Amino acid sequence: MKKIILLVGVFLFTLSLDPNAISASNDLFVDEDYILRDPVTNKYSSDWSHLDTPENLQLQQDVREYFLQTNSIGVQSESKSLDLEDLNKRIDDFLSLIDPEIAAYNSQASNLIIPMSSYGLPGIDQTLVKIYEGRLHLAIGNLTPSNIATAIQNSNAARDHGIRYAENNNFYHNGRLITWENAADALRHFAWNYMNSNDFGVAKAKTAGDIHELALIALKYVNNDVNAAQLCKFNMSCMEAAAIQKTINNSNLAKTNITAFNNIFDNASVMDLINNAKGRQAYSQGHATYSVPFNRMLASGELIKALSSVNSTIRNNAWVEYK
Repeated sequence: MKKIILLVGVFLFTLSLDPNAISASNDLFVDEDYILRDPVTNKYSSDWSHLDTPENLQLQQDVREYFLQTNSIGVQSESKSLDLEDLNKRIDDFLSLIDPEIAAYNSQASNLIIPMSSYGLPGIDQTLVKIYEGRLHLAIGNLTPSNIATAIQNSNAARDHGIRYAENNNFYHNGRLITWENAADALRHFAWNYMNSNDFGVAKAKTAGDIHELALIALKYVNNDVNAAQLCKFNMSCMEAAAIQKTINNSNLAKTNITAFNNIFDNASVMDLINNAKGRQAYSQGHATYSVPFNRMLASGELIKALSSVNSTIRNNAWVEYK
């Protein structure tokens, strides 16, 4: 009897040391990476270096110059409105080369404001968020055109893994697959930041993760900033530019103090910022896959799965990561 107890004790001790063994005992854990590196390039994303052309680099410069010339809410004079329309056309053409979802969206030429519920929840036009991400990347940040394409492709791949993970774990409610505010949501952000860190470095991966959250804020401003809408005479291109400029202004302010940070980032974005940071941390620690550190951090409670878990301490940690 003592021998049996001893063997069980040894087994449990061994189990606690092996993250792969732990994962086998918990249905929420990932068995293996769903997204794999290319065996030749060691990258997750395709090679987008062909996008770093003089034309696209000039586009990036023009976008940055445009926002340097706008007023405090991002509205230029009427004489500049044609320049903005042309600039947006060039941006849309660039982003359409990267993502078929963006290309399909732009082909619809829709100027309708998309109703919004709240960040990370149903009701958000995810393709429009990716477009705003692309515009913000061109306006600020440290990513090249090829890096922007890599970030978008990796985002789509991580989203696909999140969906597959939610299906495998039966994350359904009233027949609808739920991929937000749960472990699938945490996996998507964690894997995406791990992949980006691998493909173009941790510093740029942080920029990509931060800009994704800023794109959601820009979408909120487009929908809700009545003052800017009136100043723009409800011209969509002008309203979007105003929203992006306001986002840039507030994001810079948010880096200076926690109060400003709390004013623009809601709990869903704070949750994402933490899970993004954990993905980059896992890569920096030298893990050969993202599934093993994801399982460990999920078990330890380091990953945020629910908005109710976001408290003042979590918010402060997110701000420290953000600034």
